[in-house]
Amino acid sequence: KSASLDKHIWQLYDHVNVKVHTIRNDLPPSSEYSNEEFDLACTHSALTMQCRVSRKPGYFIINCLLPTLMITLRVFFTFMMEYQRFQYRFSLLFTTMLTSITFRWAIHGRVLPTISYMTFLDVYCVSSIMIVFSAMVWHAIYLV
Repeated sequence: KSASLDKHIWQLYDHVNVKVHTIRNDLPPSSEYSNEEFDLACTHSALTMQCRVSRKPGYFIINCLLPTLMITLRVFFTFMMEYQRFQYRFSLLFTTMLTSITFRWAIHGRVLPTISYMTFLDVYCVSSIMIVFSAMVWHAIYLV
């Protein structure tokens, strides 16, 4: 139980389903077996065990949502910089954009399973990247 489960991510419930059933192969009978012998040769018993787990939400809040929020909030520091120092604003914005993209790929590569649809965390990360990009466009237009 403890070796196969990351306790800080998953919670394992004590309930276990056990099912005993018979599995039959769907192979065509060969000429060397009679139908009764084939049925005996191509069936075997099986035992299926299932357990239930759930994700702990605190792990994702602390390790995914909060760091993404802190990275995105760095964008608003660019509005406090002097107008004449545009190179510092763009340096901070580009660094923030690269950090956001890298952090998003790190989350998906290490923490989340591969699925074909967007989750709340995906929408949240993409939205934060769009906020950073919007600030970059704003400062580029304001510079001209």
